[in-house]
Amino acid sequence: MATDTVSNAEVIAAVKEIASTFELFKTENDALLKRVKAGEVDADRVDENGDHKAATTEPSEKMEARMSKLELMIKRASLPDTKEAEEVETKSYLTDPEMQKDAFAHWLRKGVLPRGAETAFAAIGQSIDLAQLQKAIAANPEFAKTLILGDDTTGGYLAMPPTMAAEIIKDVVDIDPMRSICNVKPIGTSVFEQLKRTGTHSAGWTAESGARTETEGTTWGKEAIPTHEMFAMIPVSRMNLADSAYDLESIVREEFAEQFAVAEGIAFVNGNAVTRPEGFLQNADLAYTANGHATLLQADALITLQYALKAIYAGRATWVWERLTTGIIRKLKDGEGNYLWKAGVAEAAPPAVLGMPYVEAETMPSVGAGLYAIALGDWMKGYKIVDREGMAVLRDPFTAASTGAIKFWSWMRVGGHVIQAEAIRKLKIALT
Repeated sequence: MATDTVSNAEVIAAVKEIASTFELFKTENDALLKRVKAGEVDADRVDENGDHKAATTEPSEKMEARMSKLELMIKRASLPDTKEAEEVETKSYLTDPEMQKDAFAHWLRKGVLPRGAETAFAAIGQSIDLAQLQKAIAANPEFAKTLILGDDTTGGYLAMPPTMAAEIIKDVVDIDPMRSICNVKPIGTSVFEQLKRTGTHSAGWTAESGARTETEGTTWGKEAIPTHEMFAMIPVSRMNLADSAYDLESIVREEFAEQFAVAEGIAFVNGNAVTRPEGFLQNADLAYTANGHATLLQADALITLQYALKAIYAGRATWVWERLTTGIIRKLKDGEGNYLWKAGVAEAAPPAVLGMPYVEAETMPSVGAGLYAIALGDWMKGYKIVDREGMAVLRDPFTAASTGAIKFWSWMRVGGHVIQAEAIRKLKIALT
């Protein structure tokens, strides 16, 4: 893959960015010192330089990071295009996550890496199953066309920096609530094997001189959780790519996160385990409680479901339903006229139903005849999500060239499976 050298314009832009950050730092710090003198802020929350500890950390850290970035850029601009220059840059790209993100953003815009970044991105790429990625790309005619037409200077795919991949996952968590309550594990292989207890020790009773038969021991099995390919695409106009004010990195991160969250949210609930994770509602081993009415949600059914879950799981159980169901449940009352839904006691405490928290998963079915509209369980014990480490992006400047756009495709491999069926229970909107 070709590389690019730093320009004088990039150095000037970095200097202006640092100056802007420093002005912000001064403004915030001066305002805080005035508040200290006025007695609005405790003196013990100000450091030895007179700066407010909590509020000045972020601007100062940003300024320090940008100073380091400027120092490297000046070195790059002053050094000739030699092996010495590349070694200076390579060392920084290998160790500095911010430099990796900058290089990745440079590649998104121009299709080439900055000088010295190739070694770092080759190392990042080792964490990705490239053979599987190439297989997925080749299976799609549109991707295959890109690879045939592409060359090292304008096309191809690149491993995503770990910090940016982590930010995408964080954004996905904010959108998809299942990740916030389930057992999530990053893995370095395509399949994760989970040990599963299938039997427990049993003790027996006997007289002092009675016969003692051998007791049954704990038995274990394995639950294999494969990862599945999930992809997303973002078209970006060439005009926006040329506009330095266009925050391409944030747009790419947010768009990929939203598309991934929607796709996996559907799969974790209703996936068929074929080319996608197994949805917990599709697991045949999950028991259910009948609502007792064919169409209308019953308050007593929620109480029955709550106590049908074993005590070992009930202590950490969370309800899962969609938002419209929350509206229905907020109107339900018990036999004494008390609402089942309760606001959080403390400011940070979440609202609860029958003393248990809930999350709203938009991919859950609505309350309707024959549907499993509600689930309750200890999700950390019951459902496991596995993430294959590493993400990759394909830059496609060809297939949408006639519209003046460049397509960016991203892949991640995700698996999901019920690992302890008795830890989760469903509510079926039905008489029996």
